[in-house]
Amino acid sequence: MQAARYPENLIQITELGFAADPASIHWGFMAENNGKVDEFYRAAISAGARDNISPRARVEYYPGYYAADVFDPDGYSFEVVHKS
Repeated sequence: MQAARYPENLIQITELGFAADPASIHWGFMAENNGKVDEFYRAAISAGARDNISPRARVEYYPGYYAADVFDPDGYSFEVVHKS
């Protein structure tokens, strides 16, 4: 069986010699504005992701922190945040 080919800038956790438990991985990305956070969330849910935290201000972190968090179909957590 031939290994799948991925872009060079994609981190392949299995190349490190272990299979990571999806529940232990949290990916975070920055967005240009709150609208981009909302777009990410809608696109992810439309593609089959499960809601973890819908888009909202998270003042418990600090004022100006706006984020959404989803679980992809494999169970990995993805967060997109805009910090103003």
